[in-house]
Amino acid sequence: MSSINIISSSKIKVGYKLCLNSDSFQVFYPDGKGGQLGDRGFIAGVPIISVSADGSPILASDIAPGIHEYSIDMKRREDVACQHTAEHLIAGIAHREFALRNAGFRMSEEYSTIDLDGEGVSDEKVDAIEKIANRKIKEGLLVKDFSLPPEKVNELGELRKEVSEKVSGDVRIIEIEDTDLCACGGFHVDNLSKLQLLKVTHTERVKGKYLRVYFKAGQRAIDDYSLKNRITRGVCQALSCQNDEIEDRVNSLFENLNSMKTDLRALAMDFSELLAVKLENQAIEMDKTLLITYTDKRGEGEFLHKFIDMDKYTLLVEKNGIFSIFSNKISCKEFINRLRNSYEIKGGGSDSNGNIKGSISMNEIIENLKDF
Repeated sequence: MSSINIISSSKIKVGYKLCLNSDSFQVFYPDGKGGQLGDRGFIAGVPIISVSADGSPILASDIAPGIHEYSIDMKRREDVACQHTAEHLIAGIAHREFALRNAGFRMSEEYSTIDLDGEGVSDEKVDAIEKIANRKIKEGLLVKDFSLPPEKVNELGELRKEVSEKVSGDVRIIEIEDTDLCACGGFHVDNLSKLQLLKVTHTERVKGKYLRVYFKAGQRAIDDYSLKNRITRGVCQALSCQNDEIEDRVNSLFENLNSMKTDLRALAMDFSELLAVKLENQAIEMDKTLLITYTDKRGEGEFLHKFIDMDKYTLLVEKNGIFSIFSNKISCKEFINRLRNSYEIKGGGSDSNGNIKGSISMNEIIENLKDF
């Protein structure tokens, strides 16, 4: 194990941020630099939960100043290198083959994304990029890592992305053979064969003009395939079908479900018409109105107000903690406004109906209706 010298630590919102001496500076790769994930590992046995932009490790618990041994999770670095090289591979192919620009890159613990910008960017082009990428992985193209002084960078030819004027000193270049040439300070593999596999999982439109491509490479892609294969097997077993029949079987189930929902609504309406007669006979007599209350469990409460004479009765229906009130005998709007003065509720409506949600019970609403 190697060691670092800790000057001090300070409690922050999440964890403890360490201040290192100059000899220990830049040991850990920061989170978010170049869109990349930062290092993880241990310092004096305490887990590193993140690395700040200035390279200071943030620990799960505090440790005393002094010299401590540390370790870096190299398997994680290998995974990060795979995802980052995969991003360069996608961006390089998109740029050279389809004139698409990489407008943004983000890496997370589960997946990575690249935002493609250009004329006619489509899922079909993304499919083509993925196929070309996996062919290049199979060919085992070299990934070169070298540094040049700024004045020599221009001699390389066209970079996919211009080098920022803020960069001082030698510029680190990552070159994927016959595919991509770009300045970068992150982790990369030295041969595309180490990516094993690149898989686009899905895409979405963002900010109106970008196509965000979600992808996984290396062991992430293999694990993702294994997971989805297990899920697919389970679905096939549950639906008694083959892989290529899943979509049709699910669509058929949804069609049946929607048909059943329509039938159930019709039954609920028929039942509510019969139920209304029974509830009218059980109405609570008040000074200004006859009150009918009902707790809806199957959906029939939605239709009760259609079959009860609101010129004679007030109807109060509760479903999943939300109360609906209907009446032509009292102003529902004024009643709800009155409840707001005494209870923490939300809701509103018109004189003839309204909704109430919040810290109030059926009995409390009934008691307030008695003297309204």
